[in-house]
Amino acid sequence: MKTLDIKSKRVKLQLWDTAGQERYKDIVSSYFRHAHGFMLVYDITDMESFEDLNSWLNKISEKAPEDVYKILVGNKCDMEKDRKVTFQQGEEFAKEHKMFFFETSAKDSINVQEAFATMTIEITKDMKEIIKENDENGLKKKSEEYKKSIDEKEEELKKNKILTEDLYKKLIDEKEEELKKNKILIEELLKKNGELINENEQLNKINKQLNKELEKFKNEKI
Repeated sequence: MKTLDIKSKRVKLQLWDTAGQERYKDIVSSYFRHAHGFMLVYDITDMESFEDLNSWLNKISEKAPEDVYKILVGNKCDMEKDRKVTFQQGEEFAKEHKMFFFETSAKDSINVQEAFATMTIEITKDMKEIIKENDENGLKKKSEEYKKSIDEKEEELKKNKILTEDLYKKLIDEKEEELKKNKILIEELLKKNGELINENEQLNKINKQLNKELEKFKNEKI
């Protein structure tokens, strides 16, 4: 772990150092897909370490995210008398592969902090863009989800309104039909009641007539 202060912000880096050894290549490639950046370091006193950079770049291209940040570092620049890789060779290689380039000395603390700071600034700058894009996409997605939810609610309300109107109309129709039937029953009952009244009046007339005749008969007998 390494902590840097970048533009008044504290940034904590998690670093994996493979020492460039061949036996580590297959092991560390499993970590490539989650990496945000790569610092490719070669020894300026060892041409083989410089020539091996292409192999590491191929691994990065195969396993790491597309357009992942890379920086090239030529270490041991304090050992100028033993130099095998020129500054121009390192610089041209970096330009060819679109990388920042530093020559450093861990022994004399030359450009070490600068290399890490440059890599961190570039990575965090890309991450800010990603976060911003994700936030925008997240807001857009939430907006679309909210609109979809509103549309679904409106459709549900529309269906409920139709169902309510249909149910209300059905109830009204049923009530009207029931009232119609009740009206017919009342009219029939009133008609029958009228007929009974007429019959009762007829019976009263007959009864009165019979009473008169009975009275007359009694008088004649006397």
